[in-house]
Amino acid sequence: MASFRTLEKRAFKAMLHTFDKQYELPGRTYFSKTAVSNLYNQVKDEILNDLKDIDHFLLTTDMWSSVNMTPYMSVTIHYLTSDWSLKACCLETVYMPDNHTADNLAEGLRSTLINWSLDETKLSCITTDNGANIVAAVRQLGWQWLNCFGHDLHLAVTNAVAAEKDTGRALGMCRTLVGTFSHSWLKKRDLRKAQTELQLPQHSLVVDCATRWGTKQKMIERILEQAPAIRRVLADDRRHQHLNLKWQDIHILDQSDTILTENLKNIICSILEEKYRAPELQNLLNKAALLDPRYKGNGGDCDETKDAILQEILHVREDGEEGGDQGRAGASTGADDESTPPAPKKMKLGELLKKRKGPSQTTAPVPKTVRADTEMTRYLQEEALDSSADPLVWWRDNRGRYPLLVKTSRKL
Repeated sequence: MASFRTLEKRAFKAMLHTFDKQYELPGRTYFSKTAVSNLYNQVKDEILNDLKDIDHFLLTTDMWSSVNMTPYMSVTIHYLTSDWSLKACCLETVYMPDNHTADNLAEGLRSTLINWSLDETKLSCITTDNGANIVAAVRQLGWQWLNCFGHDLHLAVTNAVAAEKDTGRALGMCRTLVGTFSHSWLKKRDLRKAQTELQLPQHSLVVDCATRWGTKQKMIERILEQAPAIRRVLADDRRHQHLNLKWQDIHILDQSDTILTENLKNIICSILEEKYRAPELQNLLNKAALLDPRYKGNGGDCDETKDAILQEILHVREDGEEGGDQGRAGASTGADDESTPPAPKKMKLGELLKKRKGPSQTTAPVPKTVRADTEMTRYLQEEALDSSADPLVWWRDNRGRYPLLVKTSRKL
């Protein structure tokens, strides 16, 4: 993305003039005041048109800073369309110059819903990181909170690696090694030469990022891939020969130590379990897992979750319930107002035959509780989908078979 100032640069104007000598380039004021504003309004109207018919939605939000340390808060909405397509739109990126207290963040989130005419009762949950201020803001608003799994996974991996002394040492050696090659063009040149001689891929070393656990894995994989070339470069450099990874480090990095790998996995799992131990989070995740046709609760004891979903179904209004009595009342009122009786209709053959068979017996409507329990039983008896299947496609194709369950599934 280029800045508006690009329009005033000589080289840019010369390039456009080469393309089309008759084209007159608008000024930066036109783009900043008119074009971008019109485009924003157009896109906003399209999103508002989509949002007016949604039954439920979810939000994700995060605080971040630009290159010049200007603070912003972004809010993204996630929702299902009528044809079960999952959509996500960034509603706002708001400048937040005030202190990032729980009150200020709560006010910013509430104003976003007001600006976009969103019904707060349709909000299923909001996902954030584990920052104390944003968690307090969500609790202050009374919204269902779900902590970000990506953020929790990063914390779990980082803490697990830090807990193992040998792993921390090996990663420290990798960072020093990558830093040495990154800050020396001579070593970069020698590395490329060694890669050519050893017929290794012409790849650069990867620097890990403190806030992205996956970069640690990429850094290790690249160092193991280029280990022969790195050893050849450092062989003639007495100053940095100590950076060559020892066999103990290689043993740790290539996951040959199964005991260490098992310990790391156990620590990661225990940290993640602790993050989602809260009862309200367990209830939310259990309901989502039960209504996912790929898992259906994973065969565990789901009676409590099943009952919670059935209770939620009973509180959901069915199509046609609203205004049903009013329609019947309006029909009777209209009949009383008419002074002349309606003309008798000619009876059709089907009606005559029906009359000869005798009066039909009217069937009592099945209670909603029975219908919901029947749908749940039939749903759980079906075979689970493959883990790679799309659950949204399955619910779209089977919504006619589960008219009650489908409303709750759209919420989760």
